[in-house]
Amino acid sequence: MFFSIEASVADTGERERFIHLLDRFRCAEKTLLAGELAEENALFLIANYDDEADGSREALTTGEQVLAFIKQNGFDAIRIGVGSPHTDPLRLPESFREAGAAAQIARAQNTELCFYMDGKP
Repeated sequence: MFFSIEASVADTGERERFIHLLDRFRCAEKTLLAGELAEENALFLIANYDDEADGSREALTTGEQVLAFIKQNGFDAIRIGVGSPHTDPLRLPESFREAGAAAQIARAQNTELCFYMDGKP
């Protein structure tokens, strides 16, 4: 199962510290890859795990854990978008686009976390 998480931080001066923080985030039984989208002022996590029973629940839980981890480490003005989980790695770009759209919706609605599941934010 794969899904994407996009996070953005308002203070670009803290960007480097935020990147390192996101790279340190860990979840049990998940492989995580952190990266940066410099042109969009965003960072992302790609999560991979074996359990296919309830991918949506795992994506929701992981998004909430990422938000809590980031806030515990001193970042408050953040927006996180979570894309739909997929079992086919070729659909990861779709989840990535969904996470980006969800992050934009979070910014527009002034909320910290937005999920994009089943084709709907």
